[in-house]
This record gives sequence, C-alpha cells and structure tokens, in this order.
Amino acid sequence: MSAPSDTVLNSLSSLIKSLSFCLRSSKISISPLTRRPFTEGSPLFLIQNLLGQAIETLTIFVQKNCENEEIELMVELWSVIIDEILIQYGTNEMILKGIAGYLEYVRLR
Repeated sequence: MSAPSDTVLNSLSSLIKSLSFCLRSSKISISPLTRRPFTEGSPLFLIQNLLGQAIETLTIFVQKNCENEEIELMVELWSVIIDEILIQYGTNEMILKGIAGYLEYVRLR
C-alpha cells in the first residue's frame, strides 16, 4: 500500500495534535507525578498509548521515506511533543518510547 508522503505526514501530524488536545481538554485531572497502582489505571491510558505510537510512527515514516526537507515538520511539532506531551505525560512508557525516537531523529539532523 502506498500513499503520498505529504498526505501521511499531514495525517500523522493532525492525529498527534488531536490526541494531545483531547488529553489537554479532558476533565479528568491527572498529575504527571502521581503514581497509582496499575490495577487502578488511568482512564486516558489508551489515548496516551495511541499518542506515543503516533509519534513513533511519524518518526519512522520520516526516517524511511522523506528527505531533509521534512525536518521543518519535525521541528514544528517540537512545541507539541516536548512542551505539551512530554511534560504532562512523561510517565507513560509508549509516549517516552515515541519521543525518544523523535529526539534521536531531530538530534541527527
């Protein structure tokens, strides 16, 4: 299956921004430093995992399919990925995994 790179990049970027907005606008208050037993869990856990997977997917797609011109998109997402997502949801393993790949890609460019 093949799709134009710009369509995939725009879709993944929109997904990341939408999921981040969904988490920010949730009426459920979750402190990033709060540690709760796994059995209690967070009602937003699945959204956070999807967000981490979307960040990881975007990074892998850009690494494998795009040239250096796509670095602008990755830098543009910095404020969302680092300033909003990492700060607030940095205790989620999937988010950390996605952001680690993102940071590695940006660092190498």
